[in-house]
Amino acid sequence: MLDWRFQGHPAIVAHRGYAGRYPENTLLSLSAAVAFGAHFLEFDVQLTRDGVPIVCHDDTLLRCGGSALRVLDHDWRDLRDAGVGEPSRFGDSFCGVKLSSLNEVARHLQMWPPTTSFVEIKQHSVAQFGAAETVARVLEALRELERPFVVLSFVDDVVTEAKKQGAALTGWVVTDYDDGGRRRLEALAADYVYCNQDKITRAQALWPGPWHWVLYEVTRLEDALRWQHAGAAMIETMHPPRFIARG
Repeated sequence: MLDWRFQGHPAIVAHRGYAGRYPENTLLSLSAAVAFGAHFLEFDVQLTRDGVPIVCHDDTLLRCGGSALRVLDHDWRDLRDAGVGEPSRFGDSFCGVKLSSLNEVARHLQMWPPTTSFVEIKQHSVAQFGAAETVARVLEALRELERPFVVLSFVDDVVTEAKKQGAALTGWVVTDYDDGGRRRLEALAADYVYCNQDKITRAQALWPGPWHWVLYEVTRLEDALRWQHAGAAMIETMHPPRFIARG
C-alpha cells in the first residue's frame, strides 16, 4: 500500500497535475504540481490508433487543443506535435504545449522528486481496443518506471485485467454510490476507490473495507478536512496549492 501521511492536512492528489493553473495532463501541469510539493499525481491515458498510450482525457482534441481530431483514429507520429494548451481557458498563453506519450511522462517522473501516479485508463480506448490490449499497452509503457503507480479506471474490466497482468495496485471509480456500486467494489477488490464527493451526501458514511478512499472535485479545505475526518485517505484537486502547506 502507498505510504501517505496527513501531517495535519489530507493527503493531496493533483488532478491532471496543477490543472487549475496550467493545461491539464501536460508535462507542464504535472511538473508544476510536483514543484509545489505534490507527492501524488493523477493523469489520464488514451491509446492512439497504433497503440501508443498518450496522456489525454478526451477522445478528441477539441476541448484541449481546439481540434476535432479523434486521437484513437490517428497514429502517434501524426499527433506528437498537436497543441493541447487549452486555448478556451488560457488563450495563447500555452500555445507551445504539446501532447505527451505515457513513455515521455514516465521518463520525467523518474527525474522528478518521488511521486506516486494514479494512471486513469479512459473508457473510449477500452471500447475501441478492449481492456486486455489497453492495459497491456499501458503497463508496457510503465514497465521501467521505478516509482509506484496505480492503474485506475471507471471500467470494471480494466481493474480485473490490471490485476491479471500483474499491476501492483489498482483503483476503481464509483459511478453509483448505492448497494450495486458497493457490491461491484467488493467483487473487484480494488486497492483505491475514487468517488466524486457530490455523489455522497452528508448523511452517508464511506463504505468500510480494505480499500482506501480518494474523494475528488474538492475545492475547499473545509471539505477536505471533513472527508479526512470521515475516513478518506486522500482528496483530489486541480488546485494543490490550496491544500499543501509549504515550509
